Amino acid sequence: MNFTETDLINAQIDYFGRGRTNKDIAQSILNDWRNSKTLNDMIDAEEYYMCRNTTISDKKRDIPSNDKLSNTRIPSGHLRSNVLQKINYSLGKPFLLSVEAPDDNDELKQIYIDEWNKYLTPEVRSTLKRIAKEAINKGIGWAYVTIEDGELKIIDNVSNEIYPAWTDRAHKELDVIVRDYIQIEYTNNKRNEIKKVEYWDKDIVETYTDNGNLIPVSINPHMEYGGKDISWNKLPFVALKGNDDELPLLNVIRQLIDAYDALQSKTVDALLDDIDPVLAIEGMSPDIEDITKARRLVKNSRVMTVEKEGSVYYVQSNTDTTSIQQILEFLKKNMREDGQSVDSQDIKFGSNPSGVALKSMYQDIDIYTNGFEVEIEVFWQNIKYFFDIWLEFRGIGTSDLWDKYKISLTLDRDMMINESAIIDDTVKLMQTGVSQETIDLYNPAVESPQIENARREAEREADIKQQQNHNDLFKFINESNKMDDDLEEAI
Repeated sequence: MNFTETDLINAQIDYFGRGRTNKDIAQSILNDWRNSKTLNDMIDAEEYYMCRNTTISDKKRDIPSNDKLSNTRIPSGHLRSNVLQKINYSLGKPFLLSVEAPDDNDELKQIYIDEWNKYLTPEVRSTLKRIAKEAINKGIGWAYVTIEDGELKIIDNVSNEIYPAWTDRAHKELDVIVRDYIQIEYTNNKRNEIKKVEYWDKDIVETYTDNGNLIPVSINPHMEYGGKDISWNKLPFVALKGNDDELPLLNVIRQLIDAYDALQSKTVDALLDDIDPVLAIEGMSPDIEDITKARRLVKNSRVMTVEKEGSVYYVQSNTDTTSIQQILEFLKKNMREDGQSVDSQDIKFGSNPSGVALKSMYQDIDIYTNGFEVEIEVFWQNIKYFFDIWLEFRGIGTSDLWDKYKISLTLDRDMMINESAIIDDTVKLMQTGVSQETIDLYNPAVESPQIENARREAEREADIKQQQNHNDLFKFINESNKMDDDLEEAI
């Protein structure tokens, strides 16, 4: 049986936990995580995402003391583009959140939907994208849930600052969170970096400074509301997994990126060195002083002399750039396939491909997004726990009441589509008897089924009002004509 690092941490907490303080548990978790491969992988993922690829940064030429040799370091942005493509494909457009009530005729359902719609502001959706970036890039992202100024907030965290201890191997329930971070403070205009550590369980948060030993600073509840200390009765951290294994994307394609960076940089080195080719002199003493003098003479006057038996000529490597470009394209192709991304530069995108062809081109990223969509739904189900309590704090129902209402979401994937073909299919779909909501979901011209239905109702009411005005006018004209007729008969 294979055990993860988190499993070992949990075992230590369980074995040593009796009689140990929270500070002792926090120190144990810190020691394990700070020396773990998981943390190093997350830190490397952040470096590569910021295009500070660590492997190519350490590149050196064979003779480092020779400053005449080019030593180019060109980090590629393949990881960054891969991560951003996944984020914008899955969350670039607002997702659809729907509610299922325990009773189909439940009038409270609309209240619950309205509260969710008001909560899912552009700011909240932007925060979700930042959490998703951490999840896709580093394997897991974290939201901290709190109430500020009466509003429920989800705050994104740096994943490599959060050290979780889970209660189960599936990583669904948290036992303890240790947060390890640097706090910047300014004293007398001097910038100081203070190492801080926080221990969180379901009831409290303990804060320490870390100067080699943990020094307690404070013990507080998770939050205050209405002037009262309130506990969520649950850790206010919600995880969003980038994949089942919580594996950074870099781990899958790192060797390909490093090979690409190395080949690209060495190619530039070769081309730059060829600009100043090697001068070969036959028949001259190998004394370095004489060689340097001869080199300077050629550089300044473009002329030099040698003995009758000697000769002078330049040697160039003539780098095969065509073969190198083929290898670079081969590496890029493998990065796209292994990283499950789309080649947006593919010439086929510019030839108005059919819907079937487009689906085929997006197949890899769709497979990834299918799994990621499940993780996002799990994330929002966990956020729902705090959302329902927040509604109760505001006097809108109770958390037990809202717990019976189920939510589900559908991602609006930002895929290039052949809109004319889909609209033709939508017209055909209208003849099959399916609901108008289903047709709206399929129609690319519809922003949202709810918004479209509201517009449709407004237009219907406007038509009814216009028809009523027309009827009233027609009735008035008839009555006026009748009065004229009656008047003429009376005369």
